[in-house]
Amino acid sequence: MSSRRASSDKQLCALQIFHQYLDPSENWVYRLLSHCTRTRMVIGAETYLHNDLYDPRFTYILSPIHPLSVHPGSPMVQWLNRYIKKLRGVTYPWFLEQQARHQGCKLIHSHFANVGWYSLPIAKRLHLPHVVSFYGLDYEWLPFTQPEWRPRYQDLIDQADLFICEGEHGIGLLRAMGCPEEKATVVHLGVEVETIPWQIRKKQAGELHLLQIARLIEKKGHIDTVRAFLKALQHCPNMTLTIAAPGSEKRRQRLDAVVRRAGAEDAVTFLDWVDFATLHQFMLRYQVFIHPSRHASDRDCEGGAPVVLIDAEATGMPVIATDHCDIPEVVVNDRTGLLTPERDVDQLAASIERFYWMDQDEYRTFCEQARRHVEEEYSAARSAERLEMVYASLIEQYIRR
Repeated sequence: MSSRRASSDKQLCALQIFHQYLDPSENWVYRLLSHCTRTRMVIGAETYLHNDLYDPRFTYILSPIHPLSVHPGSPMVQWLNRYIKKLRGVTYPWFLEQQARHQGCKLIHSHFANVGWYSLPIAKRLHLPHVVSFYGLDYEWLPFTQPEWRPRYQDLIDQADLFICEGEHGIGLLRAMGCPEEKATVVHLGVEVETIPWQIRKKQAGELHLLQIARLIEKKGHIDTVRAFLKALQHCPNMTLTIAAPGSEKRRQRLDAVVRRAGAEDAVTFLDWVDFATLHQFMLRYQVFIHPSRHASDRDCEGGAPVVLIDAEATGMPVIATDHCDIPEVVVNDRTGLLTPERDVDQLAASIERFYWMDQDEYRTFCEQARRHVEEEYSAARSAERLEMVYASLIEQYIRR
């Protein structure tokens, strides 16, 4: 990790604030920022995770206060580390503010609404324009499950300068909260489409190999996937389903029990996860991606669309999904895949059956259109260019005030 100041003074310097940097499932943020060519990125986070989502061009601001690593099982050390964690939480915003001044940051970009609210005092003291990106759970889940966030959202809408969403559905949710139209804009989350291998898989009528990759949480719709697959399997015997899903062991056991009751253990495979470095090659083994997102009982939602759908289409794989949030922008019904209403297992099964009986010629058309759609709309380089245009426009407006 680097704490140096970049030598180029021609680049805009943007402070990117996270709660933690960076969960592997949020690799799409890394891809977006790493493709920005005219912006020097300064990363601020109280916690840094050990993975490969680090760019040597970025500057990382680490707290000078660290937990004790000796004798971790000692009650005294555990007590001290709890105190150190609280102390770091209190002091890090001040430390980050000082480092932002030193680095010459001209803009703050907070990732997720809760981070945006906590960053309001920093933006105010630094007199910098403040951008906040919404991604998913911060749209509805947070203010629904924790009511104290409702007035905080109003403060955020009043005080932040601009909000970024993945698509028009997110824009609509923010407007419903009272966000002025001019304070919200869309920047797609993209993929490195030029580096992603793609191919038109061979597929005969009367066969289908399905894949879902998603964390084991309610909004990802795994139970709908399994139920629809088992329903279709009754009429479509030459079919398999692979689910790669880390998360709740209880959820996995419930899914496995549904499969066992149907006697379909040979047709359904559960995997823990797929490493991002091998994701696209792994996807090439399958013919159709399935991901029936839904609103969870606690109102958690995708907000935008799962980026893994874009990854799948980039490899030339059609997608079966739902009309949830911004998914219809990513999966174009009857062109790059098939869409069904949320929680509609019968329609989901019908979509599976349609792909099962689909011949190579029709399947080829879906594959080609899926890849083309990503090339035209969801390139990480184009999304980064759009983000930098948003930055430049906001700074210009801020200067004119």
